Amino acid sequence: FEISKLYELSLQNLNLYHLNMETKEQPKQKEITIVMISDTHTMADQIKDLPDGDILIHAGDFTYTGLLNEVKDFNDWLGKLPHKHKIVIAGNHELTFDVKNYEEKYRKRFHYRLTEKIDSQKVKDSLTNCIYLEDSSIELYGYKFYGSPVTPELCGWAFMYDTKEEMKK
Repeated sequence: FEISKLYELSLQNLNLYHLNMETKEQPKQKEITIVMISDTHTMADQIKDLPDGDILIHAGDFTYTGLLNEVKDFNDWLGKLPHKHKIVIAGNHELTFDVKNYEEKYRKRFHYRLTEKIDSQKVKDSLTNCIYLEDSSIELYGYKFYGSPVTPELCGWAFMYDTKEEMKK
């Protein structure tokens, strides 16, 4: 694809990227606009003047530690946005989204003060106002968008793996 414009704005320590791309699909629409954000850590609703676009991508860390109320608030915010498609990928702070590791690795370290047990899958399933990508892809406007939260190990957060063999799983 050809990138015609890229704007980088700094909003209260948040990075916002506004990307216009010529599209191979739908000849009536000359270009698509992709708005990319990440690392909002429960403060997405404080972003002022978020550009409109065809696709919004949030590339991780929309919560502090993946609590249900944090995810629901983020989901409510997504539901109010005008973007036709909203793609979300978990980041290392979405601890509960790392369902296979949450109980063993993160609950005791991050959520030890909580008295009720967290159902990781229920938290993850509460994200309904977007396309959630976890080691998966979707095709929009003739382009394939792939999302994975997996990263190499750093400080023991979610979706981090020590070895290349673990990352392949």
